[in-house]
Amino acid sequence: MAIILLPLVLLPLALAIPHVSRASKFNSTIEWRSCPEVKDLVDASNGVEGAPFDCATLPVPLDYEANDGVLLDLALFRVNATKEPVLGTVLFNPGGPGGTGGENLPIQGPDIVETLGGQYHVVSWDPRGTGNTLPFNCNHTQFASTLSKRDEAAHLINTNVTEYFLSEGWEASVAYADACFEQMQETGRLIGTAYTARDMLAIVDALSEGGQLRYWGLSYGTALGNYFAALFPDRIERMLLDANMNPWEYRRGSYGPYPQDSDKTFNAFLDECIKNAPNCSLATSTNASSSADIIEAINASPNIGFAELAASASTSTADYYALLISKFWVFRRLYDPIGWPTLAEDLAFLLAGKIPESLLPANTTGDAPPKYNALAPNALDGIRCSDALWSGTTDPLEILDDVEKSANTSLDFADTLFTSTWACAAWKLPAKERLEGPFEHETSFPILFVNGLFDPATPAAFAVNASMGYKDSKVLLHNGYGHGLMANPSECVKGYVSRYFMDGELPEESGEDGEICERDQGPWEMYADRIAAESSATESAGSETSSASGSTTSAASSATSTVTSGAMGRHTPFIHYVWLTAGVLGLAALL
Repeated sequence: MAIILLPLVLLPLALAIPHVSRASKFNSTIEWRSCPEVKDLVDASNGVEGAPFDCATLPVPLDYEANDGVLLDLALFRVNATKEPVLGTVLFNPGGPGGTGGENLPIQGPDIVETLGGQYHVVSWDPRGTGNTLPFNCNHTQFASTLSKRDEAAHLINTNVTEYFLSEGWEASVAYADACFEQMQETGRLIGTAYTARDMLAIVDALSEGGQLRYWGLSYGTALGNYFAALFPDRIERMLLDANMNPWEYRRGSYGPYPQDSDKTFNAFLDECIKNAPNCSLATSTNASSSADIIEAINASPNIGFAELAASASTSTADYYALLISKFWVFRRLYDPIGWPTLAEDLAFLLAGKIPESLLPANTTGDAPPKYNALAPNALDGIRCSDALWSGTTDPLEILDDVEKSANTSLDFADTLFTSTWACAAWKLPAKERLEGPFEHETSFPILFVNGLFDPATPAAFAVNASMGYKDSKVLLHNGYGHGLMANPSECVKGYVSRYFMDGELPEESGEDGEICERDQGPWEMYADRIAAESSATESAGSETSSASGSTTSAASSATSTVTSGAMGRHTPFIHYVWLTAGVLGLAALL
């Protein structure tokens, strides 16, 4: 949700310019160093103190096809093992495309180290196009204007994606692609996933640990893993692909069936709310007895304003974006089930015409700290569009079938997710090495695919489909909510992951004929434990604390005094808030 609240802040110039040099050969060793200045920047950017980490740079060819001696410094980061003996290093990609090691490893690294058994260092890096490695910035956003109302029973009010695409969407996408072409011609073709896979191999070789990859890829990191497996199937010692993209769908570029489990996940959120009704203010405030009751209340609410925005968006660019931004605000919070109680609480506030504290700008003085990866939205498009095989399209009718299929993937959120992918069809910066497949190989060690059954962004079917291309690979499914196995922890999943990396043990086939791991806790239990732990930590530190029982009811009561209510012009508070925000952030900044 913070991505809606905060303005984009560009990196300081010294951090934004990648180091490119010329040499006859690139260095094959990595020299790790303490980097407190980078940690301070990352902590300020993330708004939380992360784990300690080491830094390094590794020169790699800027253009693997040119063979001209021009090198690019990759920014590398390492969270160290916690147990002896250290068994080696596992590379980690946090997803995106556009995510960086710099911003993600300090947050996720300790849990990954622990899940792996404590005896592996975990190394991540800023992939090409992101952070401090050749950042992609075309200084442009996509704009849109046309929308029509489609009211489906028991689903959120939706847009007519096809109508928008034909009337305004394609034209806006072409303008965006043209702007990026004009500004990024020099390096925009050098940030594709195939080159990043080659960078991974360079890291493996520089680590000097036997020349075989150990890898954990999350979300887009699974597409990167598939590219590596396609290019270097004999260089894999372990590969865990978590929350899976379908590599065949990814390389096409349309992202068509990606949110096919998002409706199921949204309904799971609502069902969990009903199940925990005494502690779910969204259920109690609407007197709901079913998820359909809550959806009806959201759609009908003049305070949330979906219906009002849908009715006016055909003539208002700002209202079009306001609807999509507000729905994405809901969709993105489905990734993290521990936050579902606060999502329910926030929606209850909005239904009452109040703005929850979580949506208010931070009460700070002075300039906001620079964002470590401020250009992530541009990196997302720059990378995925350069990989996309459907780029170079000139006639929108050529991709109309894809647009219509995408529009039917999710009744709740399809309109929120796909408009920014159309620019990939108009893209004019194809990657120098653009992989078409096949993603069908016998790897030197079998790949382990892990996926949740309630993942809003990457459906379990993708893990099954991708696994079919790799001999002896296995799929491990779990009933966790959210995006990635860390979102809703399971000792069952953790055990399989640890044994896979430590001993090479693979699970039996998961699914209808095999084991499906269960989540350890539901979202409300996870949230209560977090509140209790935070309260205990605060009390033990001797700080003054307010009474915290761990229930969302008490949290809702304490937050009531911090909300703002009352209409603003013709817009109710939430509508007005996202209406103003829509003029600042394009939808591409949210995906």
